[in-house]
Amino acid sequence: MLTRLPGKPVILLSLCLAALTLAHPFNVNAKDAWIEVQSPHFKVISNAGENESRKVADQFEQFRELFHNSFPKLRIDLGKPLVIFAVKNEDSLKVLLPAYWETKGRLHPDGIFMPGEARHYVAVRTNIEADNPYQVVYHEYTHAIMNLNFQGLPIWLGEGLAEYFANSTIHDKDVEIGKISPYHLQVLQSSRLIPIDALLQAGADSPYYNEQNRATVFYAESWAIVHYLLTDPGARKRQTLTTFLNAWDASGNQLDAATKAFGDLKKFSAAMEAYARQQTFYFGRVPTSIHGNSKSYTTRSLGPGELAAEEALFYLQTQRMKEARASTSEALQADPNLALAHEAAGLIAYRDADYATAEKEFTRSLD
Repeated sequence: MLTRLPGKPVILLSLCLAALTLAHPFNVNAKDAWIEVQSPHFKVISNAGENESRKVADQFEQFRELFHNSFPKLRIDLGKPLVIFAVKNEDSLKVLLPAYWETKGRLHPDGIFMPGEARHYVAVRTNIEADNPYQVVYHEYTHAIMNLNFQGLPIWLGEGLAEYFANSTIHDKDVEIGKISPYHLQVLQSSRLIPIDALLQAGADSPYYNEQNRATVFYAESWAIVHYLLTDPGARKRQTLTTFLNAWDASGNQLDAATKAFGDLKKFSAAMEAYARQQTFYFGRVPTSIHGNSKSYTTRSLGPGELAAEEALFYLQTQRMKEARASTSEALQADPNLALAHEAAGLIAYRDADYATAEKEFTRSLD
């Protein structure tokens, strides 16, 4: 059962979501000791030390298991590798993600998720003092899983789910989900809510929706609705979210589906406003078994050439061509036979429309 009592967490019942992520000027401090940790589903590249690297891999394995245990009908294998750069401080992250520091006043992230055609990438720094240092990354990883399973998911629902799971806290043997987001509550309690019909119909070009700034009423209200649908005992008993999804699937009309699932939308909007102002909230714990297995993850040191090749592919993913070319050149100088370096060289040649060179480099990457 669910509880509101402080300090009395409970297991959240599984939800059927099917019903309803030579040194050169650009190199990340090659003087550091870089290692690769390979867990069952993730590869971590890090200069933060072996213990921290294993911890990062373990955290992501548990977050993945959260979806597996809670939603057994979901597909959770992304179909391509997910590579995590786990760096020891902001200076290291700045070298990997220079664009965020080049523009004055731009937000400096603690981490990002970058989906790609051949690989997905995560870049995070490990020296973050917080219950959930990877909130932004978990948000985007949730999107990746949802996009794998659903097409055309309403924006409010997709963002609400991503925010709901991004605020999870990973412990030794379980993951807390449904934890309250203080900044979302602050936004909701100090702002006028978006009319529910406008929220439901908001598209990517809506003035309410700004994917570059999650501290908005749109994100906060979407989070509150999803939190209500997934944790409120009454909403769960009535299977409100399932009703909405089934009605929407049948009609294709969100407003009609919402009216069928939520009732009078003005009353529902008032209920959500009251929901955001209450003092206690339900939350839950999902048990995991991954933790403690991190010692079984394989670990090896990365040489300068391998590190440069990994960087080159990351820079290509983030559209930093100058850095990608420099890293590729360094990797090939260090090891002319390095497969990843030839893959990077092939991608660069392809973008330059030098298809003959691209074909040659791709062939060498397969040798």
